[in-house]
Amino acid sequence: YARRTGAILTVEDHVKQGGFGSAVLEVLADHAITGVTVLRHALPDDIIEHGAQNLLRRDFGLDEEGIAEKIRELHAMRQPQDNLAKTL
Repeated sequence: YARRTGAILTVEDHVKQGGFGSAVLEVLADHAITGVTVLRHALPDDIIEHGAQNLLRRDFGLDEEGIAEKIRELHAMRQPQDNLAKTL
């Protein structure tokens, strides 16, 4: 899938360091898969106050709107490379 799409977005309600996104990067490296843009979206590595899950997800962009924005961001990151490939 990574080779075919050239892009991966990981989303987790945990910190980035040592999380799912890090594991995805390790798998790509272990299999020498290059040319893949990976955007990891997770909680900051910081102290986070307790609260209702829906509010915390909203505040950190881990709700539907926040994830949709990250998808647009990932698409924008890939756009220049995609355009270059189309011109070659």
